[in-house]
Amino acid sequence: MKQQNISSHRSNCRGCFYEAPVKFMEFGEMPLAGGFLTNEQIENEQKVPLDVYFCPKCGLVQILDIINPEVLFSNYFYMSSVIKSLSEHFRDYSIFLQKNYLKENGAKLLEFGCNDGVLLQYLHNQPNIEAYGIDPSKNILEIAINKGFKVWNDYFCTNSANYILSEKGEFDVITGSNVFAHIDDIHEIIKAAKILLKKNGVFIVEVHYLKDLIDSFQYDTIYHEHLCYYSVTALKNIFALHDLKIIEVQHLPMHGGGIRVVSCRNTADLEEKPEVANFLEQEKTITLKELQKFGKLSVNHKFSLFQFLKELKSENKKIVGYGAPGRGTILLNYAEIDNSVLDYIVDVSPLRAGKLMPGVHIPIFLPDKARQNPPDYFLVIAWNYAQSIMEQEEVLHKKGTKFIVPFPEIKVF
Repeated sequence: MKQQNISSHRSNCRGCFYEAPVKFMEFGEMPLAGGFLTNEQIENEQKVPLDVYFCPKCGLVQILDIINPEVLFSNYFYMSSVIKSLSEHFRDYSIFLQKNYLKENGAKLLEFGCNDGVLLQYLHNQPNIEAYGIDPSKNILEIAINKGFKVWNDYFCTNSANYILSEKGEFDVITGSNVFAHIDDIHEIIKAAKILLKKNGVFIVEVHYLKDLIDSFQYDTIYHEHLCYYSVTALKNIFALHDLKIIEVQHLPMHGGGIRVVSCRNTADLEEKPEVANFLEQEKTITLKELQKFGKLSVNHKFSLFQFLKELKSENKKIVGYGAPGRGTILLNYAEIDNSVLDYIVDVSPLRAGKLMPGVHIPIFLPDKARQNPPDYFLVIAWNYAQSIMEQEEVLHKKGTKFIVPFPEIKVF
């Protein structure tokens, strides 16, 4: 049976439409980061080229091979609420919003890509706030609906924005956390936000930060779901096309380093804060030459990690992966770490347990399996949550299990 083509390739920059973005890194053919599968599905698993480009005109780093969003998000395996540190982040974010942008009585917020309601839960019962969400993933949104949140099952676009406008009116805040990078037509999102924003309303995105990706050497963050790797510079150039200005930027520790970028209409009565200029100044070091150097160092790192793990296996050590995030798919496939290296993987998400890791087909279990029969080592695949994981598994650590954290350099705890 002929397999359906699940991807397409664009030739121009999605940020500013420049016709000649420059390729600086190649991963080869990679499986879908969130494409967890069963034994029966292995023969139909598809792989797509993973190449990374830099736009010298607007500064956007991006992937130009685009997976059909229906394939990626109609049935999704990422639940934000099960990750303790992520839930705490959204609690803090809700406080930030209430303090700064949801101060008026009856203030309204819409979160696009709301997932299972990890942000909405903190705003849902606030008497002076109306909080809504929109998300295309049916299975994940069902969880949010069952919690009583006000959500729409749809993509956030100009059509859905016009419908929401007719139902609910204008909003004080339109926000998306770790979702703006997933979208090919980012201009459609910005147009949709502008339809719904009040005169002094704000459009806020939380995204992985390109400078952190480079400085902390996070090549495993690069995968098909993440079409863009944002800097403040690139966002400023993109927002300017829509008469939006950036007024505030905050650095975030989440996901190995991110930024919260607050923007509004050029005509809004909101002033730019000084840190915006500071970010723009620091980003002048992000050049094509630096990105090419990053690509070469990534090759060296994957070989070093593979050799380190193979040496442990030659000493008959039992190694188990901890965490099955999307970044893990890239790390394991790029470094060719399979069942001959890892005995299995554990993950807290019940949606992933019982599945196989994409590409390398290592089985995934809930953490209890490792607790009952402790390994010699955990390879902390979800290394951006390493501290939280080591605290959760403190009992095993005391019994002698060691933790290998692969980034930004290989360390054993």
